[in-house]
Amino acid sequence: MNDLAGLSYNIKEILKRNAGRRVRVVVDVLPSLLMLNPPETIYRLLTQLFADVKQYDAVLLATPPEGMHQPQVLAAMQQLFDGVVEMRPYEEGLRVLPLLRVRKMRGVAPQPGGRLSSRR
Repeated sequence: MNDLAGLSYNIKEILKRNAGRRVRVVVDVLPSLLMLNPPETIYRLLTQLFADVKQYDAVLLATPPEGMHQPQVLAAMQQLFDGVVEMRPYEEGLRVLPLLRVRKMRGVAPQPGGRLSSRR
C-alpha cells in the first residue's frame, strides 16, 4: 500500500506478460490506498495506470466501498473510469437480491433516473 511505484510496476508487468490476451485488472485496494495516501496522489497513479492499461486493450476495475470516502473524492476517481457500476444488496422477505445500476459506461448514453434494477 505504501509502495505506489511498486504497485504500478507489478500491474504493468502482469499486462506485459499477458499481452495479446483480454485482461481485466481488479483493484480492490483503492480504499486502502486512499486512506494511506492523498487523493491527488492516487488520482495521478490511476491516470497513469489507465494510459498503460489502454495500450494493452485491458480493463481496470476498482471496488470502492460506499460511504468510506468523501463524495467529491469518489466523483473525481469515477471520472477516470470508462464505466461505473453500482451494486447493492436488497432484502425481499428472507431473500437478499443483488441490485445493479450502471451509472456510467463508455459508448452508452446515460439513462434518465438511473434506477437500480434487480438481476436475478
